[in-house]
Amino acid sequence: MRDPEIFETVERLLETGLPVWLSFRRCRHGVCGVFGQHWGPPEGDLFGRAAGRFEEMGVGALAINCLPVDHVPGMISWLRDFTDLPLGVYPNLGHMAGSRWRFDEKIDPAAYAELGLAWREEGAQIIGGCCGVTPEHIAALATTVADTKPGRKRPPLDERLLGLEPDASPAEPWSDEQGRVVFPLPFPKLMVDEGVFVPTTGSYLVWKTLFDGTLGREQACLDVGCGCGILSVQLALNGAARVHAIDIDESAVANTLANGFRNGVADRLTGETVDLYQWEPTERFDLIAASLYQMPVDPYEEPSGHRPLDYWGRNLLDHFIRLLPRLLTEDGIAYVMQLSILGQTQTGRLLAAGGLKAKVVDFSFFPFGPFFMQNKGQIDRVEQLSDAYHLRFADEDVMVAYLLEVTRSSSNPDEGVTHDSDRSA
Repeated sequence: MRDPEIFETVERLLETGLPVWLSFRRCRHGVCGVFGQHWGPPEGDLFGRAAGRFEEMGVGALAINCLPVDHVPGMISWLRDFTDLPLGVYPNLGHMAGSRWRFDEKIDPAAYAELGLAWREEGAQIIGGCCGVTPEHIAALATTVADTKPGRKRPPLDERLLGLEPDASPAEPWSDEQGRVVFPLPFPKLMVDEGVFVPTTGSYLVWKTLFDGTLGREQACLDVGCGCGILSVQLALNGAARVHAIDIDESAVANTLANGFRNGVADRLTGETVDLYQWEPTERFDLIAASLYQMPVDPYEEPSGHRPLDYWGRNLLDHFIRLLPRLLTEDGIAYVMQLSILGQTQTGRLLAAGGLKAKVVDFSFFPFGPFFMQNKGQIDRVEQLSDAYHLRFADEDVMVAYLLEVTRSSSNPDEGVTHDSDRSA
């Protein structure tokens, strides 16, 4: 009714000279679906005024159809306040179940005829049936209403319109094991500046663990590859003593600091533009979070952006793992996201060489998306030559994003290990 084109369409139909009857899926709550769901609040008299306009235009009749029978009462008598047009009703019985119609076995022809009689008493002049209504239903209906006249009965207003139904009261808030309300989810207030890397499924996986609320509290934390600051801000919200955010992109660092201000934690955030390959750490951290870019790329392709191409897609991750022994405090923890298309063996070798151990604390499924599909050929080559893998569901390629909790093992060298061969299988 909000679209003026509907009136233009009706005008063109009337210009043909053919009789025009209009039918809508409407009830006293407004637009509704075949299952009875409402697509918005009551519309006031919007539809009623439209009915009056259709009458002025020359429409021959107006009806409501294709809605559940329990949504019919009150509609005919309400429309009568706006128009003298013949009014009709032909609802559904049942609903679609997959590709087949599931009939309503509870309303037999006799029961449908009784419903029709009630609609007649309310003023219906045209009564029929839509989906699921059988010839037997129509035959019983015709016999029952044959000698009746349209009435003026007005059913009592549905309690739902008066706000008296049970669900009109506020619902009990959904909360987690810690008693925190999680609907809506108390997600940080984030803006992503133009050109800054947008968080992905991997970032959300790390964030979900940090959302624990206690991780990082009163600790020195490091966010490696901060992007817009989704992890830095959450750590600060958790009560971290301070969070240092680093990224190779200066705009990302600035974006992170700005988002810290938006969330009231700017006093605990610092930022630094860092090329991880050139970085020489000067301090250690109690908690480190890292969701790094991981993409196998054919080295013969033209380079793009500030990230170097690498065959195995794990150069940055491997270098970061080598830095971890110099970054973690004695009891420090690192949460590192790794994609399944990079493989486990090389990660395990590097962790062991650095005196580190890891366990999987969470995982999620990560659809390829357009960027990964562009490098699908190289990803397939890496998987053929290593233990890397991904899943395929019909035509959809899906990786697994693992969240690793990395800590020091019993014997742990203080410095990073030397760079091993280029093969990262």
